[in-house]
Formats: sequence, C-alpha cells, structure tokens
Amino acid sequence: MDGEELYLEIGFDEILFQLSKGLTIDQLKDGKRWFGFEQVKEWKNRMGYKLHIYSNDHLIENKAHFHLTKESESVDCKFDFKGNVLSCSQGAVGRKIIDALVYFCEQPKNYERLIQLWNIKNPKLIVK
Repeated sequence: MDGEELYLEIGFDEILFQLSKGLTIDQLKDGKRWFGFEQVKEWKNRMGYKLHIYSNDHLIENKAHFHLTKESESVDCKFDFKGNVLSCSQGAVGRKIIDALVYFCEQPKNYERLIQLWNIKNPKLIVK
C-alpha cells in the first residue's frame, strides 16, 4: 500500500473509531473528538475497512470510484468520491458506515487525495 492510500485509510478508520466511542457525525462536524491514552505503536487498522483505488480501472456511471472492503464481513462496495454507493458485489454496508464515508469524502484533503490517486493509477481516465 502506498503512502496516499495509507493516509486515506487511517483517516477513515479514525472517523469510524470516533463513532464507535459514541460520537455522531454532527459532533465530529462541530469539532468534538474522543481522546484516550494509548501506548504509542505502529498504526493498525481498528475497524477492518480498507480503501482501494485500482490501476487500470473503469468508470462507473461516468464516475471515478474507490472500493471499500472488509474481508471479515465479505464487504466489497464501490463508491464515488462524494461517498455515494455505486455498487456492492458482496455484503452490504450499514447506514452508519455510509454516513461516515460521506463525511470522510467531504473533507477537502481526502477528496483531493482520492482524485490524485485515481489519476496516478488510471492515467487514461483523468478526472478533474
């Protein structure tokens, strides 16, 4: 996994972690966060979701997309860069995950990174 994908995955995982601690998307938008003390260690995905942008992919409904997977629940869904579900070939994701993904995609840096990563991996299908 390259640095950009790792950065995106860490960001999404942190949103899901905050939600697991009882916060809501509205509270996150208001800047509230749950903090706890943990031993410093290498980052490890806590919630199990992975974001993928594949090389030589295709557009879906004329939109670039990324894959959201979670092997333990057989989740494999495709989302556009605004967080809209384009397809789910296996397990479905819940409303809470979709809301978190929309919030994640609303963050300008995440949106820009998704587009940048798509353009690098799919140079024949450049998005602006």
